[in-house]
Amino acid sequence: MENKINSDEQQTDNEDEENIVIICFDPNNEFNDHIEYLKQQLNDSVIFYSELELCISFIKSIENEIISLIISHLNNFNQIKNIFLFDVSNNSNECLSFEDSKIFGIYDKFDLLLTAIQKQINLIEKKMSRCCFFDQIQYENKDLSKQSNSFLWHQLFPDVLLHLSSDQQFENVDQSILQQFPWINDYEPNEAVRLFMKYPSIREFINKALKNEDIKQLYMLRYFLRDLIQNLQFGKENRIVYRRMIISRSEFNQIQEHNGKLIMMKEFLTANTDRSSCYASSTKQISVLFEIELNKNSIFADLELSNHEAILFNLNSTFQIDNIQPHDQLWIIKLISVNDGQIIKQKYIDDTRCQLQDLSISIIFGKLICDMSQWNQSQEELAWIEHGLGRAHHWKGEWNESRIYYDRSYERMMKNEPVRIKDSAVILSDIGKILYLQGQTEESYEFHQKALAIYMKYYSHSHPHIAISLYNIGLIFRMRQKQDEALVFFQQALLIQEKYYDSFHVDMGTSLTRIASCLTKEERYDEARNYYQRALAIYEKYYPLGHASVAFTLGCMSYMFYVQDKYNESFTFVQQAMIMQKRFYPNGHIDIATSLVDMGNFEYYRKNHDKSLKMYDQGLLMFRKLNLSNHILAVGVLENIGNTQLDEKDDYDKALDYHQQALNILEKYYPSYLARIADILSSMGDAFFRQQRFDEALDSYHRSINLLKEYYSSNHVETISFLRNYDNILENEEFIKHHEQVLISRK
Repeated sequence: MENKINSDEQQTDNEDEENIVIICFDPNNEFNDHIEYLKQQLNDSVIFYSELELCISFIKSIENEIISLIISHLNNFNQIKNIFLFDVSNNSNECLSFEDSKIFGIYDKFDLLLTAIQKQINLIEKKMSRCCFFDQIQYENKDLSKQSNSFLWHQLFPDVLLHLSSDQQFENVDQSILQQFPWINDYEPNEAVRLFMKYPSIREFINKALKNEDIKQLYMLRYFLRDLIQNLQFGKENRIVYRRMIISRSEFNQIQEHNGKLIMMKEFLTANTDRSSCYASSTKQISVLFEIELNKNSIFADLELSNHEAILFNLNSTFQIDNIQPHDQLWIIKLISVNDGQIIKQKYIDDTRCQLQDLSISIIFGKLICDMSQWNQSQEELAWIEHGLGRAHHWKGEWNESRIYYDRSYERMMKNEPVRIKDSAVILSDIGKILYLQGQTEESYEFHQKALAIYMKYYSHSHPHIAISLYNIGLIFRMRQKQDEALVFFQQALLIQEKYYDSFHVDMGTSLTRIASCLTKEERYDEARNYYQRALAIYEKYYPLGHASVAFTLGCMSYMFYVQDKYNESFTFVQQAMIMQKRFYPNGHIDIATSLVDMGNFEYYRKNHDKSLKMYDQGLLMFRKLNLSNHILAVGVLENIGNTQLDEKDDYDKALDYHQQALNILEKYYPSYLARIADILSSMGDAFFRQQRFDEALDSYHRSINLLKEYYSSNHVETISFLRNYDNILENEEFIKHHEQVLISRK
């Protein structure tokens, strides 16, 4: 199909491009010794300001650039994407209460700051890049179902568009789209290619949204995009086409690194049939000429421009990088059109359907978006759609909304003819996860047992669904403080995953993390650290831009260092975890509350007890904001506050008040948590004892001992430890004197 286009309507390579700008606000001239080195090391634009008003004016003037700000105190502007806080005063914990998810890191050493900036620039440049890559070596032997990357996104997206129904094509068109493209309501489908090339504005809009993987923007033009794709055809002959492009040094380095691998352009790529028609450009960036070898696998539309011929490639066209050679003032990059992208996409679909059968392309795409942590975009058959919506709310920490959708999904499956028992296990498992997060661990246990029974009936005992259920049950035992039993479940889960996934899969990361946390409790710190490092290595491969699971593992590592009295290392990890959590959970989350409590523990170690209480209060406030006041982790915060008031503030009334709140929650919602109840009763006994309320102290101690004997045994280490402490109390002079007075009064 040929489409005639005027020559002045061709696209350029710099349509609405974004650049990175680094601003350093330095009112105290702390960077004087580092200015030249910083400019030398960072090839991006670095601008220094010492006057606040000038800095603010410049920030407000920026439209398309991505700003990273280095600053010693905080201000919030919409234009700023990342904040790097340089803090030599070691008061950085104050900054973590600043409710802004843009904080990337807090640094007290210049070298660490520079390394962090360089790393973030690399990540931003990868995200901004118009290219994405895939290593096709041995992919056929790997399970692709948990891969989450741009290559798969751009492979699947055209399939989602092609599955759209035409029934509602022109209904409810967004008003902003009508204003920008008034012809969108009455074009003919076979005119889509011509209109795409005729109007630079729609090319810019679509290609920018594709580069940013912005589902919201693309959804508004979904039918036009579908028509555009449907007007592209398979090639009929082998030939060479050319595309001159101006790219950044970072993009060129990525292409060089992936020589021999697969490459896709995150846009509708155009190319010229005549090499001489590729225009040159004067720029500080790198000029490349893509020489593209086409064959019968290539899908494109022929374009007859006014002064030369060109072609428009399909969105998910895939090429193999064959050769990269310098020539005169540019680099020639030879690409070969291949069908590998379609094969990889189909394997991803098949591997996903091995986990959950009969999923539609739209649901699989929604799953991919969720796996990429783009939870706000993954909200889309009916039972699986509602499950997908529930999963999106689940990951965002909106558990009540998530439960509503899970319940609807389960109800549909149970009303189906025939009843979808096998599929329902997935929903039961996810409901169990929600209940666990809400602190309803016993009810959660029942749901996980039901899910496991179904999995055992319908799947082999080495299936990853079995591993997930074992892992979830392990979490319950760990919450019950049954560390030995929990460790066994986590190890069983990992064993299945290692066998099924050939020792490398993202689901293994969660099992490795939980095993490490159990080993930490057993003081097997070297082993724990190895497991944590294995988990992070897996996450780094699957989630190069970060993920909530990475933040969770970092938080667990912080605790490991904390119990070893390695407080500086502990602080570094919890700081990294909290910063990442705020990026993924801007509206608050239980993990952020936990990190705030960890920060409070750090301040407690530093003997900054007022700051410690402040962080505990912030954590408690987060639990209440999330309607989790009765969560088992909130009980821990109440205990921490009570212990601080008892041991450091000598405010025994406040200590008893907080411990009583914790005890009330445990006795009402967690009556089987006898060890936790015993701990609180022991602390209350200490408070009564220091107030010389000896009868109440004795009552609390006796109740605590009896619960420990019931939960453990008379010779368990916890029971023995408490009895030794109790003996010391009985030998206290004040207590002996009180006891003698009581005996005298009874005579």
